[in-house]
Amino acid sequence: MVGYEVVSYGGVASGTAVNGDGVELVFAGGTASGAVVGSGGAEVVFAGGTASGATVNGGGLAVVLSGGVASGTVVTSGGSELVFAGGTASGTVVTSGGAEVVFAGGTASGATVNGGGLAVVLSGGVASGTVVTSGGSELVFAGGTASGTVVGSGGAEVVFAGGTASGATVNGGGSRGRALRRRRERHGRDQRRQRARLRRRHSERHGGG
Repeated sequence: MVGYEVVSYGGVASGTAVNGDGVELVFAGGTASGAVVGSGGAEVVFAGGTASGATVNGGGLAVVLSGGVASGTVVTSGGSELVFAGGTASGTVVTSGGAEVVFAGGTASGATVNGGGLAVVLSGGVASGTVVTSGGSELVFAGGTASGTVVGSGGAEVVFAGGTASGATVNGGGSRGRALRRRRERHGRDQRRQRARLRRRHSERHGGG
């Protein structure tokens, strides 16, 4: 059976451990801080609810719905934070094997994606100020928008066809849009081959003259 902790208007919950089939529901005017969400557990933040400092471990979920606000969530291996339309997540830290997913209409700001972690911006989702460290990745799919991403050495921001990224900073060893970079590299190789062929033809004509 599913167990529930309901945090409603004026209520405050701190340090809740949400384990298998447990759910913490944070409604309008409710505040939850420092929840630890384990496998099979979930923290769900509704309109007007506020959650801060949750830790989402393997198999756990943090869900931010329309009008809900989550800040400082730490997502570890196998955990996920899902930001839906109208939801807002700020300052999320994603560690190896964890993921933050921003759906259409959702907003994420100031996330840090560490090695092996993943930030995903889907169509209609918006991410700003993401910091991607070595081994971390931010994936911006068609219709998704990322702005002000900072990619550190060994990190990657990958912008797929139809995705939009603006104002990124890519530091030494970082990669912005590896797929696009590979395409540019192939184009560059093709251009070099073409120039070499033209030079050979010119040389043959000159020698034949």
